[in-house]
Amino acid sequence: MTLHLDAFGEILLGLALILFVAKATHNTRTIETRNPALSSRYRLPILRFSLAVLIIHWCFLVVHTLAIPIGAFDAVNSSVGSLVLASLVIVCGINYAGLLRQYDNSPSAPKNALIQEQLLLQNVSQTQRNLSLQRKVKDARRLNLKSQMNPHFLFNVLTGIQHLLMRNESEKASLVFSKFRKLLLMGFLSHDQVIGSLRQEMEHIDHYLGLEDTRLEKKIAVRWKIESDVHPDHTPFPLFILQPLVENAIWHGLSSQTVLNPELHIKVAWLDEGLEIHVQDNGIGIQNSSNKSGSTRHRSRGTAIVHERLSLLHHPGTFQMMERPPRHPFESGVTALIRLPLWRLEPKWNELEKRKAG
Repeated sequence: MTLHLDAFGEILLGLALILFVAKATHNTRTIETRNPALSSRYRLPILRFSLAVLIIHWCFLVVHTLAIPIGAFDAVNSSVGSLVLASLVIVCGINYAGLLRQYDNSPSAPKNALIQEQLLLQNVSQTQRNLSLQRKVKDARRLNLKSQMNPHFLFNVLTGIQHLLMRNESEKASLVFSKFRKLLLMGFLSHDQVIGSLRQEMEHIDHYLGLEDTRLEKKIAVRWKIESDVHPDHTPFPLFILQPLVENAIWHGLSSQTVLNPELHIKVAWLDEGLEIHVQDNGIGIQNSSNKSGSTRHRSRGTAIVHERLSLLHHPGTFQMMERPPRHPFESGVTALIRLPLWRLEPKWNELEKRKAG
């Protein structure tokens, strides 16, 4: 069978039209999926129908030309077939060209991705600023709480000094004032510290207890029980966290006239990755001290400060007060328990902090 050049040209032209309509169909589906506002109810179905007709006509043309001549195909193709195919290709071209024109003229199509990227960057930047502000607010609250001294304590120290001067006990008043000044100086020098060493906190408590011994005119026996694996000079510790607890123990238990030999035990131990602190006294207990006027309000303020200070740490701690719990070393009194979870992960108390404190 002789292959005519015009027949071969029809095959190539039909294949080119199929590729064109197939590409237009694929691009139309992609554009309408990404830009629903540009979608049309009839555009994609027309393109798919035209593609199917072109493929069927091309298959018949190949079989008719290369294999088995089909007489009916020549009749249909010569009369209306070419006109139908040309009409379908023109309709497809008009629809596809209209979609491309709308896509090019639409401000949202090329700009949506850029706008979304800019909005995302702005949201990320705003989130970073918010986190930074939250950290600054948290640090400010921690420093503010650390710098606070209980107003009751300040009032009583100053009142005690006044009474000593009125009784002409100037030497004793001078001693109390000297201890009070050292206590204030410790606070001012470590004003920008939130975490120091356990040794710093122990020295602060010792100075505070010296003032209370003078005020009460009776010695409070204090026993520090530091476990062997806890090294006070190198163990990080939240500063000014024990003073409210020691003050509560003295004011609401040990200062009572019924307590002849006041004792206070402070235990510090590692518990897995956390640090555990017990402040135990042999005072009159929570129930009896709550009967005193103003005692409950004073105690609640001190415990509220401890709760808030612990909540502002990097690894928030927990705090609870118990009256004569199991393993309480005395027949009466209260145990205040502080747990600092994951405290071994806290940064080491480095030399820079030590120089600041000194």
